[in-house]
Amino acid sequence: GQPIIIKPGIFKEYNISLVNHSLKDIDYDDTIESLIAQKKQAEQAKAVAITNAEKALQDAITAEAQGQARIAQAKADQEVEKITEVTQAEKNRDVAVLKAEQELKVAELNRQKAEQDAQAELVRKRADAEANKLLVTAGLTPQQKLDGQIKIADLVSKNLATGIAQADFPRIVVNGGAEDSSGGGVDLVTMMGLNQAMELVDKMSANSVK
Repeated sequence: GQPIIIKPGIFKEYNISLVNHSLKDIDYDDTIESLIAQKKQAEQAKAVAITNAEKALQDAITAEAQGQARIAQAKADQEVEKITEVTQAEKNRDVAVLKAEQELKVAELNRQKAEQDAQAELVRKRADAEANKLLVTAGLTPQQKLDGQIKIADLVSKNLATGIAQADFPRIVVNGGAEDSSGGGVDLVTMMGLNQAMELVDKMSANSVK
């Protein structure tokens, strides 16, 4: 049960016991010093490697998290755009449907109005035809006859006045030499007739000048 060593310890050899001792300054040979230095470097390299590995793992976790965040943001943006487009499309559809319904109603109202106007015109024409038929059957009223005669007389008088105004009447009338029973030349009746004729010529001339 005793430890196996190459040679007995120096303290045992001199029967020396040390209690609570701490060795601080130990001189090792070059080989031990080299091994110790290599071990220290290996420990440091290991610590650096562990640190780098942990950092790389953390970076990977961070990159993955950032990628997931970007993917989530892109999906969210696409979803928002999709919802916006769908909403706009539904709005345009509703507006188009409402406009079409309004145009249909307006067209229906215009058609009904046109039918009513056509019916009213037909009724008016039928009423006029029936009235004309009744007038022809019953004959013209005295007032209508009088109005017609007045219009005819007015047209005749205007045409006659125009013809007389455009005619070239002589202003010197020579009697044919007839004598009265007493031999005194032109009688009184002839003189009056000539006077009226001259007055008529003067009036027509005056009207033609106007």
